[in-house]
Amino acid sequence: MENIYVNNIIRLMEKDLQSIIRLSESVGWDYDEKEIKTILLSGKIFGHIDQNGTIISSAAIIPYEENLASLGMVIVNPKYRRRGLASSVVKKCLSVVPKGTKILLISTEKGLSLYRKLGFVKVGYVSKYICEQWRDTNRIINCNKNKVVKMEEKHFSDVCVLDRESFGARRSTYLYNRIKQSEKSFVSLDKEGNINGFGLSILGKENLILGPIIANTYEIATLITERLVNGYLGRVRIDVPSGNEEYMSFVESKGFSIINTPPVMILNSKDLPARNQTLYSISAQAFG
Repeated sequence: MENIYVNNIIRLMEKDLQSIIRLSESVGWDYDEKEIKTILLSGKIFGHIDQNGTIISSAAIIPYEENLASLGMVIVNPKYRRRGLASSVVKKCLSVVPKGTKILLISTEKGLSLYRKLGFVKVGYVSKYICEQWRDTNRIINCNKNKVVKMEEKHFSDVCVLDRESFGARRSTYLYNRIKQSEKSFVSLDKEGNINGFGLSILGKENLILGPIIANTYEIATLITERLVNGYLGRVRIDVPSGNEEYMSFVESKGFSIINTPPVMILNSKDLPARNQTLYSISAQAFG
């Protein structure tokens, strides 16, 4: 079929919020205004339009520091699939970052073939968990070693350092925007008042989303998780990177079930950036 839309790519802006939401709903995804605004503030979104100016595809690129970026929100309206739109909008995203930039991506199963053709390789996976009702065990949240408190502006620089060591690249712009979006944000302090972990929760359209959760130990990660969920009665989502089996057992004990395990892929590298094994949950698939 001749494709008359493949070159009709525009940069999407805040005025396109409702159109992007409708596009995401066409494939059963639950993006809302706050989530899309955070992506727009942190990166760029591109998409195809049809002859009526309707947005029929999207893809987002979020540049981080240290030669790394994240690709996400790759959507094509089901009526316009198999016309090369996904490939062309992804290539547009790749064209706006410096050549050779490492690109992180969390793929859907349907997208695997496309991303492999573009040169992405699989380097891990995340376990997507959903909990219909958090099982509260009335655990004491603070202990003698660590204290979980609300995040304040004075904590931001130390939070950025923890995030950089955990994720493998500094991403201060994204973190600033994500914290502003968050429903709750906490840090864990040791006896000397040093930050040894932090976590955010995001109230989405369908779920309370937990992440990122970054902590120097498994115990700290569980304390932060419990504080983020404390008092919430709805459905909760958390995406856990591979290699966190003990933490996965913890969330499963709280009522979470695995929905799927999408692969983590990367372009222009064979491995993930160097990480220190303190990333217990990612913020969202669009952010890597």
